Amino acid sequence: INGAAQVQQRNDLSISAGSTNEGFAPDRFHVLLSNMDQLAGTFTTVADAPDNTGLTRSIKWTTTTPETSIDSNELYSIRHNIEAQNLQSLEYGTSDAKYTTLSFWVKSSVTGTFGITLYHADGNQTVTNTYTIASANTWQYVTWTIPPNTSGTINNDNGEGLRFIWQLASGSTYDGGSSNQNNWISHVNGSWAYGHAQDGVVTTDNATFQLTGLQYEIGEQATEFEHEPFETTLSKCHRYYQEVSIGTLYMNGLETDYFYRSHLLPVKPRATPTIAVHTQFQYYQGGSAANFTPTFGVSGDGLAHQHINVYGTSLTNGNGLYTGTFSADAEL
Repeated sequence: INGAAQVQQRNDLSISAGSTNEGFAPDRFHVLLSNMDQLAGTFTTVADAPDNTGLTRSIKWTTTTPETSIDSNELYSIRHNIEAQNLQSLEYGTSDAKYTTLSFWVKSSVTGTFGITLYHADGNQTVTNTYTIASANTWQYVTWTIPPNTSGTINNDNGEGLRFIWQLASGSTYDGGSSNQNNWISHVNGSWAYGHAQDGVVTTDNATFQLTGLQYEIGEQATEFEHEPFETTLSKCHRYYQEVSIGTLYMNGLETDYFYRSHLLPVKPRATPTIAVHTQFQYYQGGSAANFTPTFGVSGDGLAHQHINVYGTSLTNGNGLYTGTFSADAEL
């Protein structure tokens, strides 16, 4: 989902130095920094993509403060999680398990050998591979044919099924174990980033790393990237994260200091979402706007968890109008 980097509902993500830091910016793509000391940077989408592909945007990490060195327990990666019930056709855990192929375009200011990991959540298993970026600041096409997993079943539910991890830095705790390259094994820390060798994106000031045209499919051959309309991609992303701007609306049940209103989400979330204020809520009193902090509830109408209830309390009676934007987060 969002393999062409068409959708970024959130603001650009700015990562500051700290032992652990993480978050989303491009929809469905997540950065995780573990035990880094100095590293800071930005994660976003940009209007840059390989020529003659129909792609127009890419996911981009930029290092603004490099890590001095990579300690044994340090790790940095870009991740994409796939919902388990979308993966049942792989038939994992049976003798009919399928070969699959991942393909993507990558560009980095740093050349070298990079690791990629596929994690099977329900079976707690990993398989890895590597690819080599040969030319700096040049788009390169990568494919990886992944062996079938006959021993680990993917549950048919709305949890995490598979997790793709593009490794950008790994200490010896995570890449110093035995090989699981193109071989499914039970998860151990030492094989998590097996084969990853180039940490320079993280240790080089102003270094960049970009991805686009990511596609995962059944079979042993990569096919041309399947483009889809923007609104299709956006609707898929809304299952995991959506922002609802309520404009200027009349307040139901307005009393002297209280109102309540229910909003129907445009797409049913994957699970009960976490609701948060995205932009300041205001109500109108005496011809001017006044800020307030709402409380939220989640309710269903037979299509569970689609209604978000907004409550305003301890208000000075106004003219019955309010505005604001909330986010509904159901990410894996």
